[in-house]
Amino acid sequence: MLVSMRKSIKSPTLVVRWDALAQGNANVARLDQKKLTSCMQMLHRNESSMLAVSDNVFVSLKNVGDNEFVLTFGQTLGSAQYTDCEARVSVRGALWRSYTSSGTLDHSMEDLLRYARFQLLPRYSQAAAVAQNLQRVFGSVLTRSAEACDSRVDDCFMRNNSTVVSKLTDMLNGAHCGKKILPSAVARFAWLAAVFCSAAPPSKSFSMFHVTQMQVTDMSDYTVERLYEHAPEKQHLTVLMRGESADDRIRRFNVAVRMFAADSEFVKELLPKLIGLNAAVYSPVMVVAGVRNNQAAAVFLSSESLTTAAHSSAMHTFLCGLSPAP
Repeated sequence: MLVSMRKSIKSPTLVVRWDALAQGNANVARLDQKKLTSCMQMLHRNESSMLAVSDNVFVSLKNVGDNEFVLTFGQTLGSAQYTDCEARVSVRGALWRSYTSSGTLDHSMEDLLRYARFQLLPRYSQAAAVAQNLQRVFGSVLTRSAEACDSRVDDCFMRNNSTVVSKLTDMLNGAHCGKKILPSAVARFAWLAAVFCSAAPPSKSFSMFHVTQMQVTDMSDYTVERLYEHAPEKQHLTVLMRGESADDRIRRFNVAVRMFAADSEFVKELLPKLIGLNAAVYSPVMVVAGVRNNQAAAVFLSSESLTTAAHSSAMHTFLCGLSPAP
């Protein structure tokens, strides 16, 4: 089977082609990119939607359980519909199956399935369990996802938070640490900070999740006071999470953002005490504060910053949930 997809830079339309089951020519369907994203995020178990339908082809999407979906590509002959190929998409990856004779997966189909997978949102209950686990761990945090997986933030997060991500990217790259940080990596930092602060349950002690270092520490009362006396930015970080049922489809959280200059008391004196006496802070700091849960998350560069793979794994853990304890 030959399937190809072209994505226009100016148009939010995905053009998909595949070999037909009953005839030799290729079928073509145009998918609205925003509709695909919305359905991947909004549909709950056993709910489905037609992404594209015409006189001779169709593309459908069905939620078959939690964050797992089936994309079906087929053709319409009269009142009957015939499936040519389908793909099962989840946060853990995608499995493609063809019903035609060739059964060849084109690279463009891989791109389409990859795009669809990255539009999935974390379930609130799973994210809350991961955040609670982080609250209980002080020092270095080791993620316990079921398997390693490449992760990136969804398009909705990028659209809603483009200003904050852009400003944070400039702040971190302006530190001149010798390595340029891509906006995609910075978006992961911001996503992890926002999800943690939104999902973490309230606790008596005020803790801070150091995202780039993957550490959790307690904050003193004085540090908390200095944090909250600093005026927040006009722009919030907005993050979406899946609800637990069709009556609770999607949850939207807005968390406040505070930016601290590299020469501020918070960065020069207070932050080093939190991350360790031997650690050096190299950049300004963005702090995200939770809503009435005594939690915060900080994004900055230091001598203890980890590689991009660690943050991709952490994001995957929030999306998939914790593995069973050994």
